[in-house]
Amino acid sequence: MQKLFTYINSLVEFSNESWEALKPALTKKTYAKGEVLLAEGEVCNSLFFIEEGFVRNFHEVDGKEINIALHFEDEVVTNIHSFSTGELSAYTIEACEPVTVIEFDKEKLREAGASVNQIAILEKNCLYFTAARFEEHTDMFKLYTPTERYEYIAKNKPYILQRVPPHLLASYLQIERERLLRIRKRKSGIDYTL
Repeated sequence: MQKLFTYINSLVEFSNESWEALKPALTKKTYAKGEVLLAEGEVCNSLFFIEEGFVRNFHEVDGKEINIALHFEDEVVTNIHSFSTGELSAYTIEACEPVTVIEFDKEKLREAGASVNQIAILEKNCLYFTAARFEEHTDMFKLYTPTERYEYIAKNKPYILQRVPPHLLASYLQIERERLLRIRKRKSGIDYTL
């Protein structure tokens, strides 16, 4: 759990006593590729810190899956709205490769946060930074053309281009797969076959 401890300390100065108080809220879990961490229509009662692998958030529109977010190692993923309000999740969180997470149980996290202020701050900051990543993704569609979105990812998050299959990436960037492959070919000089 060293990666999680390092992540927590990047969000809030965390004492050893706070860490011990937090431990009962944590459970390490593994998911196979394609397994669901949170299903659309369920209430989200967890924060998931990704130790290894990556996940996607998606929802279905007319039978077509639309990727709305990708989350990688050293990030927390959750459905902020469902986690905060207790309402049903509007999307699914699914493992895109074998994934290891440390799950924060909401009820136990809140119990610990009621007596340890650093834990309450940690929960707030996890939700804040998760929301900031969603906003960054949403802003791409307000500010950039499809080619500029690809360039933004290439410059700021090249690991996404290296790890995410074209069909998932195209949905994430909200462009047709064929257009994505043409952009890749033009930018890299590599011929990607359909």
